[in-house]
Amino acid sequence: MGWRRSLVVIDPRKTGIAARAHRHLALRPGTDVVLSAAVTRHLQGHELLNRDFISAHIIGIDAFLEACSP
Repeated sequence: MGWRRSLVVIDPRKTGIAARAHRHLALRPGTDVVLSAAVTRHLQGHELLNRDFISAHIIGIDAFLEACSP
């Protein structure tokens, strides 16, 4: 099965772009941290993070990655 392009919008509001998206995730306020931790954990588990790029551009990333680790 190949990759296909899709647009996923993560926004608590039903915006115009959200209405046209393939998937709209209308998160409740405050739950965006949980989503970001879950996505990060998945990407770490599948070794899909470009750690060199991330380390060069994000301050405090090591603490965040550690917090998201199993």
